[in-house]
Amino acid sequence: MKDRINQCPELIEKISEVISLDVQRSFNHTAGLSRETLSNILRTYAFYNPEIEYCQGMNFLAGFFYFFYKDEENAFKAMFGLIQKFDLTELFNSTLPRLKLYFYVLDRLISMYLPDLHEHFKSEYITSSLFSSAWFITCFCNSISQQKTADLSENLLFFWDNFIVEGYTVIFKVAIILLRIFEEKLMPLSFEEMLNYIVEIP
Repeated sequence: MKDRINQCPELIEKISEVISLDVQRSFNHTAGLSRETLSNILRTYAFYNPEIEYCQGMNFLAGFFYFFYKDEENAFKAMFGLIQKFDLTELFNSTLPRLKLYFYVLDRLISMYLPDLHEHFKSEYITSSLFSSAWFITCFCNSISQQKTADLSENLLFFWDNFIVEGYTVIFKVAIILLRIFEEKLMPLSFEEMLNYIVEIP
């Protein structure tokens, strides 16, 4: 990794700028989170794994693990372990093949379990790709950007307890549950109104 850093100063600058912007934008008012530490975790991972480098959304995963461990090294190890455990390279690389597959699966699940909502989505030309990417990429950790305290919510911790055991199956389950809970409110809404509503759900 040291040789890679020495040989690619322009890559360091480019990735560092993207990470700094993402961290600043995502965690500008989040209590208990050091943006400098979070940037260090993400830069280290980017150079450690050149196949992925950095993908938008990874900042929320790093933020979650830093909140959980309150330690930079352990947060890095946890994020690295997560990506290894679930083989998330295809989820985070530039062409996003795994993410596209997840969109397809979620669309099919919505058609099976929420047929009325599915028909309404179709009438408004809405597919899951328009609202669910953050769910899959951040594993619902994007919710921590709104935190006013340094403690993770019980709901998020409960989700992660299940996620570590079951993997991405849990995200599909939670997605269907959330859409079912809010189906009645979504049905009368237009395209723009629905998307604005759904992205605020978690």
